[in-house]
Amino acid sequence: MTGPVELRVDRDRCAGSGMCALTAPEVFDQDDEDGRVLLLDARPPAGPAATAAREAAGLCPAGAITARPGPEGGQPMVAADPLGTRPSAAGGRGATGGSRGRAGQGRARRSR
Repeated sequence: MTGPVELRVDRDRCAGSGMCALTAPEVFDQDDEDGRVLLLDARPPAGPAATAAREAAGLCPAGAITARPGPEGGQPMVAADPLGTRPSAAGGRGATGGSRGRAGQGRARRSR
């Protein structure tokens, strides 16, 4: 089991890909208006929610989520991998490689 985590999001940096909401739906959601991240729990307790939140921070293609150890210690800070250069836990290549899954069908917004 992992320790608690403290989360921060940068809504201005968020691209609306939805990886966070798919990975940790008890911690993140997407705004119905603009599709950007909504932080539901900035300090999920140790356990599955904290583990999923750390994974979501690492998967964020925009690098909009920062995770650091919570007040009781915990795991080292997890930085997002916006270029998808780190292999994911599932064996793929970050958020930019492999199958897009349900995230590619979501509310992603593209600027023109």
